Amino acid sequence: MSDYLSIESVSKKLSKQDITFEFLPEVDSTNDYLKRKVLVGAVCGPYAVVAEKQVKGKGTKGRAWVDNSESCLKFSMVVEHTGSTRDLMTLSPLLAVNIAEEFSKLNSKVKVKWPNDLMTSEGKLSGILIETVKYAGRVYLVFGIGVNLFPNCELEEQINRNIAFLFEEHSDKEAKREDVIKILADSVLKIMNQSIGLQDTFLRERWKKFDYFYQKTLSFRLPSQEIVEGTENGISSDGEIQLIIDDSLRKFNSGEILKNGCGGQDF
Repeated sequence: MSDYLSIESVSKKLSKQDITFEFLPEVDSTNDYLKRKVLVGAVCGPYAVVAEKQVKGKGTKGRAWVDNSESCLKFSMVVEHTGSTRDLMTLSPLLAVNIAEEFSKLNSKVKVKWPNDLMTSEGKLSGILIETVKYAGRVYLVFGIGVNLFPNCELEEQINRNIAFLFEEHSDKEAKREDVIKILADSVLKIMNQSIGLQDTFLRERWKKFDYFYQKTLSFRLPSQEIVEGTENGISSDGEIQLIIDDSLRKFNSGEILKNGCGGQDF
């Protein structure tokens, strides 16, 4: 038992799915911690960790993940990947939409931003970082998920950009953290057990339902740093973002959405 959450309670909930759970008072990065465990053969089956404090949190594109111990949840989970390399393209949007469906029951404002961010009209709510690591001829996926849970002015000043929080009130923090941990773990297992791919129209419609930018004009930065502008038209069967540019539908598997309007700024 810790002041942050009930380790026994979370372990019991996750053990029903054969997930090993570990609580870390402090760590450099929950993703890096799990990758180290994989590389020494210490992981057998799904393994999840939550850290109260993370001193070198990792975001996408090499950015740092800034957090506050009280307000933010730092969760990582590792599972073995037995699918194809092509499957990896669709895992990010699949996981994002699965989590969005569950989070929307707690906060009706939750939306998704390609490829795997969760947000509301107030700003970014959650980020997902998926990394691969190999050991003994096997491929493992490490899913790092950070979630802003409870309002915190200090955190907003630190990040210096608009952010959102899943809950409006601070009450019963421990129970809410436990509920969110269960949602994240279940969502990871769900995408690993699903038939991977967005070819199914139903799955693509699920994304559209939560797509924050659907049918909106946005600026998009390509890996070359060129910025293009177009109307967002959901995602393709391979998880690519689709933009209508000069009346033509174009698909991109990498790049970054900027704020609305020409040029824009990073989220």
